[in-house]
Amino acid sequence: MISCKINNLVEWDKGDSGSGSSPSEGVISTDCTSVSAQNNTPYANSGNSDIDGSSKNKAFVICTPQQLKALVDSTTDLDKHFKLGSDLQLSSFDSSTSEKTI
Repeated sequence: MISCKINNLVEWDKGDSGSGSSPSEGVISTDCTSVSAQNNTPYANSGNSDIDGSSKNKAFVICTPQQLKALVDSTTDLDKHFKLGSDLQLSSFDSSTSEKTI
């Protein structure tokens, strides 16, 4: 079971940057259906040059149970901002191995 307290995990509607700015001024757009977003670690948009988790407009995106587990296991990212990029199916997720069970 994954259990933690995350203060900065936010989910907002597409097009809402969370700050009242226009979409061209910092909306995080990560397509969670893309293979690269699903396979990227530790988070879907890790490695993007303008993403560091320091604000809602620079939030890391979580698209998979494995990325959520990476956040739970992190000792350095709990003070960062995160966006839930899609619904997560956790019923078949084995948190001890970070793999889906069949």
